[in-house]
This record gives sequence, C-alpha cells and structure tokens, in this order.
Amino acid sequence: MFIDRIEARAHSRATEIIERVQTAVLNLFPESIQESVQVTVERTEGHRQTRIVVISAVLEDKAACDDTLSFIAEAFSESDRRAIIKSLSLRLDDQCILFLRIDKQESFLGGIQLAKGPDVISVKMHLKQYPRCKPLDVETFLVERFQLERGQS
Repeated sequence: MFIDRIEARAHSRATEIIERVQTAVLNLFPESIQESVQVTVERTEGHRQTRIVVISAVLEDKAACDDTLSFIAEAFSESDRRAIIKSLSLRLDDQCILFLRIDKQESFLGGIQLAKGPDVISVKMHLKQYPRCKPLDVETFLVERFQLERGQS
C-alpha cells in the first residue's frame, strides 16, 4: 500500500493575501519536498462577483507523498490524531481517498491541526493497493501511521 498522490486546495478570499494562502498550503509539505509540489493559482468569482483565488498543490511522487504523510501525522496533536483515527470510516471514500480539513491560519503560522471552522485547506490523499484498494486495509494502514508517528503503540 502506498500514497500515489496528495492534493491540497485552499481559497484566498478578497480580504486575504494570496501569497500567504499559498504559503499555508505549501507548509503542509516538508520543506525538502516543496520544490516538487506543483502549485496552480486560479482566479475566479464568487457569489456577488467577489474575487476568489483557488490555490491548488499536487504532489505525485510515492516517496515524497509518504514523507508528507509522516510530516503531517507527526505535526498533529495527539487529540487530532485520535479524532482522525476515530473518524477514518467517514474520511475515506470507496476509492481509498483520505480527506482531511486543515486549519488554514494555523498552517500559515507553521502548525498543522484539524480545522474547526470554515477557513480550511482541503487535503486529499490517494492511497493505492494492488490489485485493488480495500478500505479496511487502508484504515489499518492509516491507524498504524497516525499512532506510530509519535512512538505510540
């Protein structure tokens, strides 16, 4: 089992500085990997013609994706890791994609925590297993990763 692709996406509203949102998104990846991350910036309009900029980051290297999972798992607090493990069945879809909502402001400041409000970075981790992905195997894999990152058993 491995992570094939990681996608992170955040919106920069009219009152936000685009570069800061981009920094927040890139802070989800280890510094040594950030140059490998493909970042796109798309300008669009929201309701009532408000300016919205969508910042997307994609990483498609198995080793770098694995390092990123370790980086994120270790950065989470123990309570966030417990919450993720407890809600894995809700965070995984049928195609073995793990969904996380990360606090955008905390990420900009260099931390990683689950979002409690609407100001988020949406993260999708695409897990692969051959011949096909089995959600129960993925849950076991992720429980081990989130528990072992800080030496828990």
